[in-house]
Amino acid sequence: MVCGNRLLNDDDLLIILEFLVECSYLRYINNVSLESIKYNEAKWVGTFIDSSLISMSGVKWEKELKGYRLLFRGVTLPGHVKKVSRDITQSSYQWSHINIQKEITGGVGPYYLTNNIDSKNGVRSYKFSNIMKKLSQKGIVDLVECKMFNNVKQNIWRYNL
Repeated sequence: MVCGNRLLNDDDLLIILEFLVECSYLRYINNVSLESIKYNEAKWVGTFIDSSLISMSGVKWEKELKGYRLLFRGVTLPGHVKKVSRDITQSSYQWSHINIQKEITGGVGPYYLTNNIDSKNGVRSYKFSNIMKKLSQKGIVDLVECKMFNNVKQNIWRYNL
């Protein structure tokens, strides 16, 4: 089993579309089509196990933030963990996309992460908020503000590494 991350491009569209079909079966609303992920607005990084795409996320310039948004529309299929750990930087395939996303943007930030805090988004957003708070205690991220961003109430975090 070979696992690796790489930049995705238009040559990967069939693989990406197959991945998005799997996401639609799982009812991942923001990850069901090229339109829903806003494919043309970002550069994409994927994680492959052998030839199967199991995780992807984008990086895009956000005019309102005056910086790059990392892990945009990030999603990993269930059952795939990089390493069993309570530390997201060790366990998450998406988190391992960040260095490639920084390379894509020339390593010049600032960089931001966001998470929805609207109660209708449920457990995943709650867990991510708790993870981000722990990372803030380690100095990896700083909470910039909580605000309506792209029509959704979100926490905006500055990525510091």
